[in-house]
Amino acid sequence: NRPPLPPAPAHARAPIAVSRTVRCFCMIDFILTLLNVGDWRVLLSVLPAAGYYGAVSYQRGWVMAYIIFLFVKTLAYVVLLLNSADEHGTAAESEDTEGRQRSNPFWYLLSVMLNMWITHYVLRFYTLLKQVPQEDLDAVRSLERGGEFPDRGAARV
Repeated sequence: NRPPLPPAPAHARAPIAVSRTVRCFCMIDFILTLLNVGDWRVLLSVLPAAGYYGAVSYQRGWVMAYIIFLFVKTLAYVVLLLNSADEHGTAAESEDTEGRQRSNPFWYLLSVMLNMWITHYVLRFYTLLKQVPQEDLDAVRSLERGGEFPDRGAARV
C-alpha cells in the first residue's frame, strides 16, 4: 500500500502524486532496458535512472533526460512498426514465408501508443515542476523525507 499524501496545499500535493507514478515508469523502463537492449543497455539505462532521480528530487533537468529516452524509444518503435508493416505486406505477397517468423505490426502500434501516453504524462510532470515555485518544491522535498510543509500563512492559496 502506498502511504497517504502528507498534509499540504493542493498546489504542492500535485507534484507528489505525479512524481510517484513517474518513478514507477522510470523503474520499469530501467529494468526492461537492462534486460532487452543488448550492448547499449548500460548506456541507455542511465536515462531512466536519471529520470527516477529527477522524480525523487523534483529536479526538471533529470526528468528531461528521461523524456529524451522516451522520445528515442518511441521513435525506435515507430521504425519497427513501419518495418513490420512493410514486411507484413511483402510476406503476404510472397509464398516463401514458411519457417520465417514475422513480427505483428499490432504490437508495435500498441507500444507506440503506450509510449506516447507515458511521454505525455512525464511531460505533464515536467511542466508541473516548472509551474510550482522553487520554495514549494523545497517544501515538497522536505515532505518526502518525513518533514512538514511550512506554514506560510494565508498569502498562498
